[in-house]
Amino acid sequence: MLITENGCCGRFGSIVTNYYVEDKVKIVEEKCLNKINKSCGVCIKKCISNAYENNEFNKFKCYEVCLENVEKHKDIGYADVCGKCLVGLPCSSKDPHGK
Repeated sequence: MLITENGCCGRFGSIVTNYYVEDKVKIVEEKCLNKINKSCGVCIKKCISNAYENNEFNKFKCYEVCLENVEKHKDIGYADVCGKCLVGLPCSSKDPHGK
């Protein structure tokens, strides 16, 4: 999950390319309250797949549940994402630090 000044509820895409990009990554401060001082953890409690193990997100466990949902709901189209852990959080629509 990426928490921006506008929160974490959003979707980013991916582009796969062999184009060289200079390494000019801007270092951004951590915005997750749970990672900073363990004062939150709401997303961990909301995760229906229990994909957070030892405070680490297990993307394979999460995706496994998403693929199970694909099988259950084939009639409405392919959707291999969940997002339930991103709803109703202190960081859903804003920076939780209030900056």
